[in-house]
Amino acid sequence: MVSRSFKPGDKVLVLLPVPGDPLETRYFGPYIVSEKKSEQNYVMKTPDRRKSQQLCHTNMLKPYFERKKDIGPEIVNAVNVGLSKDSYEPKILSDMTKLNNSDVLKNLDSEKLSHQNEKI
Repeated sequence: MVSRSFKPGDKVLVLLPVPGDPLETRYFGPYIVSEKKSEQNYVMKTPDRRKSQQLCHTNMLKPYFERKKDIGPEIVNAVNVGLSKDSYEPKILSDMTKLNNSDVLKNLDSEKLSHQNEKI
């Protein structure tokens, strides 16, 4: 069993019924913990719901972690590995460089498309 403890001001996701479909639930939020009633019960501020505050059991809560805003898109280094025609050794078709789609389309050659002509 995982014990969870929150304090007023913490941001959490809350498992609540989906509006219009009370038998379906999902996590909504982030909401802010308003007060701690007991070890397992917390009052949440829910301004976008029918009730502006909601009493929630700790099993309905999970911590919310904000993403860092200063991080831009990640640069992913792609390696295309294929089998050479003469052996079963992997052959690196491109090095660890970032390619734009237009660069790839300009440099299409028969080697990169040779697998489409082979019969299985």
